[in-house]
Amino acid sequence: MNYRIQQAASATKYMVGYMENTNEVIDLPFRCLRKPRPNKTIKEPYFCFVSSPHWVKQAKYCKPFMWLHCFKNYDFLPAGDPKYLFPESDFIDVSFGSETSNKIEYDYFYFTVNKNRQLGHGASNLYKGLENFYSLDSALVGLRGVVIVYYGGSRTFADLIHRKVKSVDKCITTFLSPNNVGKIMSKCRFGIFPNHADCSPRMIPETFIRNRPILLNKNIFGGWHYLEQNSGLGEFFDPKKTKLARESIHKILSLPNNQRELWSGMYGFEKSSRKLASLIKKHYPGDLSDDISHMYFKEYEQIFEDWKTSTSERNNEEV
Repeated sequence: MNYRIQQAASATKYMVGYMENTNEVIDLPFRCLRKPRPNKTIKEPYFCFVSSPHWVKQAKYCKPFMWLHCFKNYDFLPAGDPKYLFPESDFIDVSFGSETSNKIEYDYFYFTVNKNRQLGHGASNLYKGLENFYSLDSALVGLRGVVIVYYGGSRTFADLIHRKVKSVDKCITTFLSPNNVGKIMSKCRFGIFPNHADCSPRMIPETFIRNRPILLNKNIFGGWHYLEQNSGLGEFFDPKKTKLARESIHKILSLPNNQRELWSGMYGFEKSSRKLASLIKKHYPGDLSDDISHMYFKEYEQIFEDWKTSTSERNNEEV
């Protein structure tokens, strides 16, 4: 699972296409721009996956043939350009993590970042909603939670979290492998995402594929559409009305653990790569073969192979 996390970082991506009729994979003559690069020139045509809040100020400098975003309010994107609600996180596939049946040890988990990490001023609050998490203290009374601090953290930081949210039973500041992160998620009954300036974090669907629902900040930049499209994936809360969050938590705890099935019915690699191919063929300013059925990042080569393998296995079982 390591490769799936590391791939997200780079600003530009090379693209490939798959032709299911002939079982061919080909390089495509355009790139994807994930993060604004106003001082860099990209010669090839490109489209944009708006995966960073920095786009709000930098979008006006870019000239893609299509915008894919995660926002409710996308007025900052140039008027007249093709634009669609389609974040990268839609690609998270059930093959990214196995369905686990670990014994429940905690009621909830929450991921934050070390407040001293140089991700900009107040990164732990701005992106991961640390203050919003603190505000849930009273709503979480009687529950047991685990907090995972990305990039490590001081003992002082962990002690502060314990003081602010008394239901936190454990605060992990040591490095965890992706596999161990997945195990912790599956040991909890639900995930809390009080995140604010976060553009559809991948940990949201990675929670779903482990059959866990979420409690989500209604004001998050991206990821809100999952719950709006299917209430079986979790509940929203309002950081300004946290007393009502208790009711949302009760609803979450009564949900069946079928989030993996709900997710795979709407999203994942196959559906999203096929959708991307359809949109690009509609807006790309050049000729592309009609036989291209799927498009995806070239770095998703192993994900593509995983998908093909799982598809072949399912077809053999049906026969």
